[in-house]
Amino acid sequence: NTPVPPTATPTNTPVPPTPTPTNTPTPTPGPASVNYRSIGTNAGTLYSTGTASITIGTTTVSFGGGASLPANVGVGDRLVIGAETFFILSRDSATQVTVQSPALATHSGAAYSITRAYNTFQAWEDPCGAVPCQPTSSGGRGGNLVTDGRIEVGVAYKDGVFTPTLQTLFQGSTTDASHYMHLTVAPGQRHNGTAGSGVVVDGGSMPTASGNVFLVRDTYFRMEWLEIRNYPGGTDAVPIAGGQPINVNEAEASGAYFSHLIIHDYTSTGRGAINIYDDVTVRNSIFYKGDTGLRTFGNDIPQVTIENVTIYGMTDDGLRAMAAGTLFIKNTISVGSGGQDFDVDDAGVVIDASSGYNLYATVMSGIPPGSNNQLPPASLEDLFVSIVAGSENLHLEPVGNNAIDKGTSLSGSFTDDIDSDTRPQGLGWDIGADEYAAPPATPTPTATPTFTPLP
Repeated sequence: NTPVPPTATPTNTPVPPTPTPTNTPTPTPGPASVNYRSIGTNAGTLYSTGTASITIGTTTVSFGGGASLPANVGVGDRLVIGAETFFILSRDSATQVTVQSPALATHSGAAYSITRAYNTFQAWEDPCGAVPCQPTSSGGRGGNLVTDGRIEVGVAYKDGVFTPTLQTLFQGSTTDASHYMHLTVAPGQRHNGTAGSGVVVDGGSMPTASGNVFLVRDTYFRMEWLEIRNYPGGTDAVPIAGGQPINVNEAEASGAYFSHLIIHDYTSTGRGAINIYDDVTVRNSIFYKGDTGLRTFGNDIPQVTIENVTIYGMTDDGLRAMAAGTLFIKNTISVGSGGQDFDVDDAGVVIDASSGYNLYATVMSGIPPGSNNQLPPASLEDLFVSIVAGSENLHLEPVGNNAIDKGTSLSGSFTDDIDSDTRPQGLGWDIGADEYAAPPATPTPTATPTFTPLP
């Protein structure tokens, strides 16, 4: 089929009525407790200088004796004072933290140690060592989160690059929209929208028979702020033929949510950085230099929401819809594809009427991803800061392209971008993962007056 560029004139494509997309799952008020646990590659003691003090029944720990907590100590870290174990809720200052549960005894000027709670994602996800799961139970944090009234948040730190050799499985937990597993990155440890600036998972360490980097089989699972790179593809035949950076399994992982991800330089056996078999939302993420950007597949009639995503430089399609189901595609850039930027013409694929405001050059069989779409500039260097191999920066250029202020407002669902800038910055929302934010003005130096001495 001959690639067909979009037109600037809105095209109203009639589609049958479809369900309204599911918004980002958020915990509802009630008994659910939120437990934070840190995950980092440093298996040693992070800090133990000086002493720690806390009063029974309180959650404030003060450090003395010369203690000055380093900046990489924070939420989710394990703090052991005497025989009592705590988990940090917040680092309040260099000499104070708040912990997640009140002290069972008073500790005054006691020795202490701070470590990461877990050293791998799998160790955090593994089943809890007790039923019901308690804050200090052994094992991981998986289990019956609904019965226990829990939300489990794994908080990654950039101690070093994560180099998994086995597929990480998110499976076996009982979850719902208010009780789920949530993998994120600690504030101050997050990427700035470019590779190498935050927490990195390097898939180059994965053997080719190991399957996916991450396989999601629990409902309402959430992942955000990770960079995944160098995944070489897989040959695991169960449960799928081939592996991907992220696979959302069919009929098991509805309500999955992904945001603020950077996935690049990978092979997915044609199935995408995220291989989507179930209801999924993908937002504020960048995918580049792979074989396929995103793909939908399977028999589960998925409802898939893709908003403010940037896809660049795929050897095949940018977005490939193969599953009969409904796609809600808004404010998304897909450019530089070896195949089609959007390939959404398969039987049973429905592009919801609310879709549009996307930027791309080519589509399969003339089927656009909605209306009000835009063309990229002739040179993608005028769209992105840099497309130089190895130093890609897919933030938007401020001029010379149609991405700035040409998106539609999604403020009812979210108001940030790939690196936490607020949307909008200008007259309207930008298309793609980045919302262009002008650098702060540099103050003009005031010249020092020169006085000529009087004779």
